[in-house]
Amino acid sequence: MKRTVLVLDDDSAVAGFVIAILQHAGFSVLQATTGDEAIRLVESNSDPIRLLIADAILGTASGRTVVDQIWVHRPELKVLFISGYPMADLISRGILAPTDIESRRISFLQKPFMPAELLRAIKNTLLKDAAADDDVR
Repeated sequence: MKRTVLVLDDDSAVAGFVIAILQHAGFSVLQATTGDEAIRLVESNSDPIRLLIADAILGTASGRTVVDQIWVHRPELKVLFISGYPMADLISRGILAPTDIESRRISFLQKPFMPAELLRAIKNTLLKDAAADDDVR
């Protein structure tokens, strides 16, 4: 099965870092720098996208707003939010809700992170689907 991940981040340095890690781990990567671009990629891509890795705050936009729009087309899509802000700040801003984490549709990883931490977060997020057991080594 093709392992496609969509990376949504408006910081090219962070996006490049994440993409390099993903490609080294054998993932096929799609990249978007805006929410509109991410939505277009999801709508137009016929291959299944296994995971969305998104910055929780995109300039003046909320990554959550983008995720909610993407879930209209792909409700099964797992999401890993990355942010320099702690989870408590994202909850207080309304970007994350405790029920998001409890429902296991959304995971969170705080920046900065090391490659091994990102891969572990990806594995834990994908393992929320039993079929993804062998997807990340």
